Amino acid sequence: MCSVKRGAWRRKLALFQSFGLSEGEVIKAFKTQPMLFLSADETIKKKLLFLLDELKLGISDVIAQPVVLSYSLENCILPRCAVLSVLMKEGKIRRDIKLLPALLGNSTVFSTRYVVRHADDVPDVVKAYEGKIKFEGFRHDT
Repeated sequence: MCSVKRGAWRRKLALFQSFGLSEGEVIKAFKTQPMLFLSADETIKKKLLFLLDELKLGISDVIAQPVVLSYSLENCILPRCAVLSVLMKEGKIRRDIKLLPALLGNSTVFSTRYVVRHADDVPDVVKAYEGKIKFEGFRHDT
């Protein structure tokens, strides 16, 4: 908390509490991922809203893995979601996959697990990973 001023800390705490988290949960997340608190409030809010509203993740699941909030929404989370969506559409992964564990990990792990493994059968995964196919939500129709 040394590099986060008291006012900024209180603002971040209030932001996380507005999503239903307790002070203890926020402190635990801070201890796990302190750099998260250097992000702008709007950036944190945008990521949380996407994870909760669009991906339907639970706030307790997200805050248990606060590293996901350090990932870039545009350059990491959205392309990974696009890859997973393409693979779901093609029947290569189950639609009920646990999204948060699938999104976590470094780019090499994700790429090996979801892009390289399926690139020959489903060339669109490469395009999705490169951002050429945009994530438009997980559709439950086939």
